[in-house]
Amino acid sequence: MSLYKYLNPLIYIKFLKSGFLKFSNTTIHIFRYFIFNLNKLKLRKSDDLINLHFDYYSDPVHYNFAMFHYLLGTFKSKPLQILETGSSAHGIYSSHLFIDYIKKFGGNFYTVDINPDVKELLSKFEGHNINIFTSDSVRFIKLLDKDIVRNLDIVYLDSFDLDLMNPEPSENHGLNEFINIYKDLKVGCLVAIDDTPSDYSYFLPTKGEVKEEYRKQIKKNGPDYIPGKGRKILDLIASLKNFEVIFHEYAVILKKIN
Repeated sequence: MSLYKYLNPLIYIKFLKSGFLKFSNTTIHIFRYFIFNLNKLKLRKSDDLINLHFDYYSDPVHYNFAMFHYLLGTFKSKPLQILETGSSAHGIYSSHLFIDYIKKFGGNFYTVDINPDVKELLSKFEGHNINIFTSDSVRFIKLLDKDIVRNLDIVYLDSFDLDLMNPEPSENHGLNEFINIYKDLKVGCLVAIDDTPSDYSYFLPTKGEVKEEYRKQIKKNGPDYIPGKGRKILDLIASLKNFEVIFHEYAVILKKIN
């Protein structure tokens, strides 16, 4: 019986088919990456870079496609000073988008993540104007050179994953990041916060227990409560009066106005 197993040609056909598929997928990936980089050389505007990035890394129907167009498009392809918390080496690969922007249009990029594996994945991009750090983002912001902070054009807060069953830790973390940086930001700086939807429907469909938990949160926090990384930041700026909301879909963008 065991001898027949090794003489069965279907086993070898299956093996060859599997090997061919792996080879084909690798070849396709290499080819797409080559085309992606070739197209980057021809870019003239940030909008073109964002379109290309989402075509390659994600999808133009992604929730944050319009947000990144608004965020980067505001500056009309000029050199930028950008800080990101929660480095992205997966998902929509926001760190890659910022890195490509800096390489193409100039400026400086600072990104920090608590996971050392993320730095390792991004380390090949590191250079004099691409700065990748491993740290808790709140601690990192507290220690960041004030001259760097005062010159930032964009702050993108995307650390600490949001848990709909227990959103408060993420909300508190985002608030602590903001509290430790907002006073030193210049007028005109944009602060984008991911996972801060304008409507709860962005989270749908959700499981029954998540909906039940949300009902409890509504009862506790009021009828207008929508969980999100920037939820408590939005509550804070309503009293501060020195930021305005200029974009709000799944993510929110704030502009410092005084």
